[in-house]
Formats: sequence, C-alpha cells, structure tokens
Amino acid sequence: MTKRFTSDSPTWEEIKALRQPRTDTVWVPLDADLLEEIDQLQKRIPIEERKDQREHRRPVAPQLQKRLDQLLDEAERAAVPFKLTEIPRRVYRRLLDLHPALEEDKQRGIQRWHEDGFAPALIAASCLEPVMVQGITRDEFLQLVARSGTRADHLREHIGPAIELWEEWPASSAYAVFAAAYQLQEGASEVPFIVRRSGETHGSEPSSTTAPREESPTASS
Repeated sequence: MTKRFTSDSPTWEEIKALRQPRTDTVWVPLDADLLEEIDQLQKRIPIEERKDQREHRRPVAPQLQKRLDQLLDEAERAAVPFKLTEIPRRVYRRLLDLHPALEEDKQRGIQRWHEDGFAPALIAASCLEPVMVQGITRDEFLQLVARSGTRADHLREHIGPAIELWEEWPASSAYAVFAAAYQLQEGASEVPFIVRRSGETHGSEPSSTTAPREESPTASS
C-alpha cells in the first residue's frame, strides 16, 4: 500500500479514511446436474488413463478429458458471483449473541451459534451483491442488528433471500457463501472444520472443530 499520510504520525481520522474493508467474491454454480457430471468425470478419468496404459487399447481418457473441459467451461458461464464484505465487529458479536446454539446444534458439535439462524443472518449482513436483505437497506439491517431490544425473529423478517439460499440451495453452495462471510470476520485460519467443508451435507456432524479465538473457548460449527 502506497503511503498517503500527511505526516509520519498519522491521525486516527487519516487511518480510518484509508482503511479498505475486506471483501471476497464467491462464484456459485447454478446447474447442479452439470456439477455432478463434472465430479463423476474427474473420478473416472484417472481410472481410464491407467486402463489405457495397461491394456494398450484405443485411448478412452482423452475423449473424457475433452468432455470435462467442455463441462468446466459451461459451469463457469453458468456460475453467479456473490460479493461479500466484512461487517463491524459490534454487529458480528451481536449476531452471535442473538443466535445462541440450541441443543440440536450442540448434538451436532456446534457450540457457538444456532446454525439455521446465524448463518443466513450473517450472509444477509455481509452480502453486497446480490442484496440479500428485503424491505430495508443493508445499512438499515446492520443498524437493526446492533439496536438494543432487537430479537432474532425481527431479523428474519428482512432476510428472506438469505434464508432461501441457506435452506433450499445445495449445501455446497450455501456453505461456500457462509464460509466466505465467516472468513471475512475471523480469518481463514480460524474457520471451523464444518464451515470449511462446503461439500458437507447440511446439518451433518463434523469430525472435528476449531474454536475461533475472538469469542468463547468452546468449539464452533
């Protein structure tokens, strides 16, 4: 970063003015069948390559690779970007406070939050494009989160798109967006195991967890 302070002892106002919020963009594929075919080909090609070499037959793997390349191009064209940004720490902490873990979460190894409440709320608060808040602006939503007296059900009235993403879309897509939003707050090294495994079936129990250092010493989802 090029130095743009007026002196060697910058003021707090200068520092604030120059700081750029962290952002991230997640590309979410829209064609689940396409992804399934890609996954199957990626598993099959190494097997067919070994058979090609062992059996000295007419090569099969090159044609499969050609098909895979075509599918990858199609998947790239069919993907849509979700642009996310960090949110103020006080808002993030408030979201955690508003969504404490329930017994059902704890049974799945999630100690820090109620996943089906916290995840869509964090996505809605963090997502710049597309806007995942309805009825009010995203800035107004952040103010609502921070306001004393706000309850979790107040937030759900305004995050319909994020709830739909979380509850109706494939786990791989929903967890990818959630993980990106979480990383913007806690840092990649602090992302719990269940969040990192975006391909995990929604709600499945993780085999291990990592405690983010900012909040409680208990394990996280």
